[in-house]
Amino acid sequence: MTAKAPSRVGIVFKGFLALLLTAVLALMAVGLLGQGFKELRELRQLERTPRSLVAGVLPGEVNLRGTAEQHDEVLQSPHTQTPTLYYRYHVERQTRDSEGRTRWSTVSNESRYLPFWLQDDSGRIRVEPSGRSNFEARSRFSITQGDMRYTEYRIDPGDPVFVFAHVERHGDSLIVEFDTQGQYWPLISVYGEASARADMARVSLLLIWLGLMLGSFAVYWACWALRVHLSVIYLGVLSVAMAVMLVLLSTKAAREDLSASFSRTARDTVHAEALIVERLNAAGLSWDGDWASLGDFHAREFAALDTEQRRILSHVRARLAAQIDRTLAVRSHWPERSVAGSLRLPELQQIALPEGLEMDAGVDPPPLSTTGPAGSSVLSIFALLLATLFAWLGFRRIRLKRTIENLPTSRTAGVAYGLAELLGSAEFGPGDAPLKGPLTGRDCTWYHYVVKERRGSGKRARWVTIEDVRLDRRFWLQDSEGRIPVDPDKAEMMVACCDNKREGRRRYTEHRIEPGTKLYVLGSAEIDPQTESSLLVRRGPKAQPFLISDLSENEVMLRKARSGFLMLNLGVNTGNASALACLGAVAALHGLGFLFAALVPLGFFSVFLAILMYNDLVLLRQRVRLTWANIQVSLAKRAELVPRLETVLKAYLQHERGLQEDLARLRTQAQQANIDPAAAGRMVGTEQAVIQRFFAMKEAYPDLQASELALQLGRTLIKLENEVALMREGYNNSVERYNTRCQHIPEVLFAKVFRFRPANLFHAEMQVRAVPVLAQGADQELVERGP
Repeated sequence: MTAKAPSRVGIVFKGFLALLLTAVLALMAVGLLGQGFKELRELRQLERTPRSLVAGVLPGEVNLRGTAEQHDEVLQSPHTQTPTLYYRYHVERQTRDSEGRTRWSTVSNESRYLPFWLQDDSGRIRVEPSGRSNFEARSRFSITQGDMRYTEYRIDPGDPVFVFAHVERHGDSLIVEFDTQGQYWPLISVYGEASARADMARVSLLLIWLGLMLGSFAVYWACWALRVHLSVIYLGVLSVAMAVMLVLLSTKAAREDLSASFSRTARDTVHAEALIVERLNAAGLSWDGDWASLGDFHAREFAALDTEQRRILSHVRARLAAQIDRTLAVRSHWPERSVAGSLRLPELQQIALPEGLEMDAGVDPPPLSTTGPAGSSVLSIFALLLATLFAWLGFRRIRLKRTIENLPTSRTAGVAYGLAELLGSAEFGPGDAPLKGPLTGRDCTWYHYVVKERRGSGKRARWVTIEDVRLDRRFWLQDSEGRIPVDPDKAEMMVACCDNKREGRRRYTEHRIEPGTKLYVLGSAEIDPQTESSLLVRRGPKAQPFLISDLSENEVMLRKARSGFLMLNLGVNTGNASALACLGAVAALHGLGFLFAALVPLGFFSVFLAILMYNDLVLLRQRVRLTWANIQVSLAKRAELVPRLETVLKAYLQHERGLQEDLARLRTQAQQANIDPAAAGRMVGTEQAVIQRFFAMKEAYPDLQASELALQLGRTLIKLENEVALMREGYNNSVERYNTRCQHIPEVLFAKVFRFRPANLFHAEMQVRAVPVLAQGADQELVERGP
């Protein structure tokens, strides 16, 4: 099977599949966000429902805590025959798979319940569970017999329970039930309200985070389908999408909180008034409904009420007053304040209470829901570290793509010394015999051959590499203007041309570059050691990339960008996880909390953009410094030749006064500690004069022309002169690109803040000369050879 570069049809088909996946992920994200908001809404409903005394309950949602007691009859638990009010009997069998691993599989899972009394210090009320009831019971018994395990989860008479349900009036009595629709989550739990809130908070945050993550991957695949490779566009769209989802969630939560709080408080006000009127009328007392005129129930004027009735009515009034205060406080918060005007909220009037009534009635503000400060803080810090790691990995992958973006494509005839980007076709070198692919036998200029063998069986089977051969031989890259040699040693190869073959338990893979294949090459153009007067593309300094691919430049950027985008995507999501964990730790599961969370992806984008621009400037500045350092090294080597040249020419200097003066000036310039481009240009000009006079003297003085030392010096001087000539254009190109970026907006701000100073061009009139080579013969003749 042969794999080739992607065709137009293949690209369109994959893009269609990516768009389809985008739609599926977007729908799943909307579903998860909706479910997460539902869990959050139920949590907020529980927060808005203050705990009530059993004797003081009002029709509607109720939050009760007391002891479960037998009503009429009890159940018998299946295994232990224990009298109980609710049980879940779970039977499991131990099984073993083909790999020898064991697991427990469910055989049966049955549950039953009965009505019971919920009793506290003020009285008792009947609780009638239904199929909508969610029971949370402890494991009271578990035993393993052979390969079977039996577990009983029970609520027994006398167990403390927390109930979140709906109260309905049936005749003269109130009953707690679970089938009526309302703002509550039907729950009967032995773990208490705090545990229920923490579980609801964790579930809601997890669902919201999963929805955000699927939404982020929908953005990823949409950009994949549209072949977006610009990191600024991708991360900008991703960050805005995440922020918009969180802002919408914040706005929806604010609207829901306001609407539900005001409607519930208005309804509870009506029920509280009816309860007080009913109890007062039963005692022969009256009330006109004016809360300001209602005195202290413990005063003498309410002597007709017994002590328990006074306590219950005081509790009802104090609880309602606290509820109205909290509801009005919600409207004064932001962002609830910004959406309150668009809602038709009922009017609420604050209730003035006799001094000390809040304390006497035991009315405490409901605690805010939290996922657990300790665990959530650890999770938040861990997620933040992961976000930093993924951001760093993403940035590393994006950096190569940014290098490709920032580097202009050169023709082979115009390649300058330093990092270069080239497009051309692969060709054999002069006199090179074609390579043969080990698997296909086809002619190629490079190949990578891998043989793997499948060892083991089942899920433990794995592929083991038994042969891995990569042949890196110099080849030529040719375009319409010429050609340049390429040494692929230690290059990153992105080769789509591939053949696969499988025989038995072995798999053979051959990647190759055939003659005539169009290549994209990104590498360092350096002095070719074979000619010493031309350039060769090879691996440069460790920090510089070296990439060879038979894909187009745009396809290379896409592939590099996609892997970086994936890491950045994970970085944004783990950042969101850290922010949501913080919200859970500090009990900020409300509109303002989600608004703060919306700042995380925007902050991630801003920081990434700043780092990206800063690093681009650093990269360009380092290119300037690196290319100038190479020129400095070459100039330093040339300066070392001055004393030798003086020795060789000493006997002839008396005949060449001008050469003596130039040589003295050259020695003075070479002794300078720091050479800037302007000084280097003057030094090169002086050297040009020395070299021209030197070769003129060789022609004039036969003894000098036959001197082997003189010939060697001449060869070295020309070699070093060629180095500087080839490096000069690369340096000037780097300076021009660096100076241009320093003047762009917004990079100019970074350049000023971090003091990125403009670099100077290197002005020197130079040309590449043919390097003389000594022919081994009796006369030691000087032979001039071209590059």
